[in-house]
Amino acid sequence: MTTTALHSIAGPLAVLGVLGTIHMALYKAALHRLDPGLIPRSALPRVRWWGAHASCALAVGSALAILGLVAVVAT
Repeated sequence: MTTTALHSIAGPLAVLGVLGTIHMALYKAALHRLDPGLIPRSALPRVRWWGAHASCALAVGSALAILGLVAVVAT
């Protein structure tokens, strides 16, 4: 793989990872202040699912950000 091809993949990968990390960190912070009584019943299963999987998504976002930044610096 050429360095230009790697660089064209690494930049968006880093951006996606950083955005995912920020989003999941904000979501986890919001879950601590969540009042389940204010959430519509139709949305509660999604809130519970994301609450259970937010740590995994945060780890994946962080890994993508680190991988992308390392690739950008290496090229």
